[in-house]
Amino acid sequence: MRTVLTALWYNLFCIAPAELFLALFGRFFRKLREGIAVRRDWERTLRRSLALLPRGERILFHASSAGELQQALPVIRSIKEQHPSCQIGISFYSTSGMNFFKGDPAVAFTTYMPFDSPKNSMLFMTLIRPKAYVIASWDMWFNHCLAARNIGSQVILIAGVLAPDSSRLKFPLRGITAETLRLFTKLFTVSDDDAQRMSTLTGETISTESVGDPRYDHILDGIALAPHKLASTLLPQWESKLVITLGSIWEPDWEIIGQPLLKLAAEKKISIFAAPHQMHESFLSAIESACVKSGVRTARYTQLDQVEDRETIQVIIIDTIGILAALYLKSSFAYVGGAMGKGVHNVAEPAAFGLPLWFGPKHHHSLEARRAVETGAAVAVNDSSAFEQDMLELLNTPHLRLDRSDKARAVIHNFAGATTPIAQYIGSFLDLPAEK
Repeated sequence: MRTVLTALWYNLFCIAPAELFLALFGRFFRKLREGIAVRRDWERTLRRSLALLPRGERILFHASSAGELQQALPVIRSIKEQHPSCQIGISFYSTSGMNFFKGDPAVAFTTYMPFDSPKNSMLFMTLIRPKAYVIASWDMWFNHCLAARNIGSQVILIAGVLAPDSSRLKFPLRGITAETLRLFTKLFTVSDDDAQRMSTLTGETISTESVGDPRYDHILDGIALAPHKLASTLLPQWESKLVITLGSIWEPDWEIIGQPLLKLAAEKKISIFAAPHQMHESFLSAIESACVKSGVRTARYTQLDQVEDRETIQVIIIDTIGILAALYLKSSFAYVGGAMGKGVHNVAEPAAFGLPLWFGPKHHHSLEARRAVETGAAVAVNDSSAFEQDMLELLNTPHLRLDRSDKARAVIHNFAGATTPIAQYIGSFLDLPAEK
């Protein structure tokens, strides 16, 4: 009865007004306009994709965007390895997630999740008929979860996160959040705290287990490939030096950390990999100019072969993509960009390598960044002097560097290993026997 009342309330006060707003104003907002356009033919596109599949049981994963996709893929690959005949699909909410996905042998089909109306969600689930509907992180929609349960699917959350200050724990979202969670068969969370908060919402009626984040397994697997991604021209003499990688930095980051680092580089205390998030020529040139003014010799990564006296280079500007993990492998420290602007970029990767971390103040959207600051693995800096002071302390105190390194590594390693228990649980609902 409670589920019926929740459905009536949700569809009357949430879905109906949202549909009206989209109909009247959706075309005036670029992202809404794109979202409407890509879903216009969702049913026909999905039917066409499903018609090409061989017979077999299906599992549907849902990823809101690129981050959630990275959480889902390790589990998808593990299930496919154990159950090759299973057909696994991914639904996306955002266009950025669909555009980010470049295909994977374990994925049989992709689709956009239609708007969360009762009619759309029931048709969507009826067409696919998944044995399990698996949602990565949090992008759960009441009608889709209800439709999945109504056709007999297992509804499973993986890498679930519920921050203590989340709006989902407050009025008016708390009620619909609790009712949506009660539609699940199993909740796999990243941490014990997440599990506790979700159990409180559900009244401990849904099996909830803290197993970590599958994305960390993917990151740790990638570490083994990192050494093979660097050019042989990378300076061998840097192997014995203290090196900092500036990962995915923007101009506001460079304005804060540039001068303190170049001062240390000029004193031969540190060497620098500078990897801008976007390789605009103006920014690359600005870094080069700052190096020249500081008396620090620099070169671009793609031009190292042409440089003479390479042993005198103190700053390498990264003007290519795809090697950031390999740079972290060669580094002693990392500064992660973005948090002087809209928000910090990927903290998990350098943490997995055990690098003491710095980033700016806007990092609270990142679970790894928050955890790194809380455990002392990272320092969030607001100005040049704070960064320089902490950097000098680490340079001059080897045991403090080692302590920060261990704490950074623990941020990821302590929450890895989620892929296997999640994949085994989902696979248990398949009628297909697992391959030995």
